[in-house]
Amino acid sequence: PEDARDRQLRTYSRGMLQRTGIAAAILHRPRLVVLDEPLNGLDPLGRRDFRDLILSLKDEGTAVFLSSHVLGDIENTADRVGILDQGRLIRCGSLHDILSADGRRIEIAFEFAGEIPLPLRQRIGSLRPHSTGWIGEVDDVARASAVAHDIVAAGGRIIRYDRQRVSLEEFFMSQVEPDGAHAHEAAGRPESAGAVRRPGTAREGVTP
Repeated sequence: PEDARDRQLRTYSRGMLQRTGIAAAILHRPRLVVLDEPLNGLDPLGRRDFRDLILSLKDEGTAVFLSSHVLGDIENTADRVGILDQGRLIRCGSLHDILSADGRRIEIAFEFAGEIPLPLRQRIGSLRPHSTGWIGEVDDVARASAVAHDIVAAGGRIIRYDRQRVSLEEFFMSQVEPDGAHAHEAAGRPESAGAVRRPGTAREGVTP
């Protein structure tokens, strides 16, 4: 609000306090900015402005480290991510590389005249109707290739065969849930997520 400059901080809303804190953190143009849950209290417009600010800081040569539980915002902001679980760094690297490498889910869109045989349904696993036929989801690349072969052998026609990129939230949960690849025996709440942007890169982030 225009009158905010004349008001006391104790009268500010949570979102206004967040904006004030961020402004104070970058006022002296530091080379590194560390922000913990900076998106708390921000409305959608505030979140958009924050992402634009991070891009501006990166262009000016400032590295930004974000720690947040809001994984969607991290995914939209960061270039590099790291994942912390029980105080241990279990994954770290380029956001694109991590999500692409772990995006093992394959979608197979196909047409099939008549009823799909039960053995083929069971082999596909996840199956849903589509406007032009069916879409099957297979969580393993090698098995997806075999499933596509079985569909054609049974008289079906493949329309589309795509590897689906997992979201950061899906990847995060796969790492910290009990059946995840890097889950630990100790029970407890996963650590927060964070992001880092380094100057001179397109965008960079780290996610605990």
